[in-house]
Amino acid sequence: MPTFQESSVDQAGDIGGNGIARWHWAVSGGAPVTPELVDSFHALLHTFYTVMAQHTAPTITFAIQAAVRIRDEGSGDLVGMTEANGSSPVIKGLGISGPYPAGVGGRVNWMTGTVVGRRMLRGATFLIPADSGSYTSNGSLSATYQVNLLDSALALIDGSQSDGVPLNVYHRPLKGTNSGGILGQVSGATVGTTPASLRSRRVLQ
Repeated sequence: MPTFQESSVDQAGDIGGNGIARWHWAVSGGAPVTPELVDSFHALLHTFYTVMAQHTAPTITFAIQAAVRIRDEGSGDLVGMTEANGSSPVIKGLGISGPYPAGVGGRVNWMTGTVVGRRMLRGATFLIPADSGSYTSNGSLSATYQVNLLDSALALIDGSQSDGVPLNVYHRPLKGTNSGGILGQVSGATVGTTPASLRSRRVLQ
């Protein structure tokens, strides 16, 4: 029964309400997950969010949850729980404290080499809201923001693979079914300069 892990990052402090980003990852070779492996993946997440905190208003916080869900790949069902050895420090925004557009910011597009149907499996993570200093005069995301987000995403991919906890994208089973879920290891990422927005603030990934 192939399984994968689901880590969660809770976001708070924005007028749109709290949000959550769910990160999917596996253990290389299908080995059992351990608290030490959770620590490794969460350390990489902490670095990712710490870098992007410089583009986030001081009112925003990111909290990596110690508890991790273990899910069956085929069905997506919860089959167990594990957790990190310790809690990760809450990450606070370090950007400009002035006004910013709520619900708007950057988006990482995750790429895999996995085919689902007739398309390549893809994923996305929204980093919102970006602070007011993250934009240019024409409303696009600044080059500094784009580069920092892309570099952080690529570092997360490389680090997770090196540590044996590769980042993945999960394709859920079709509605009304309990099989057919597919996990795809992330192999690359892109970040554009056009700001991304979310209609719902709850799910950031």
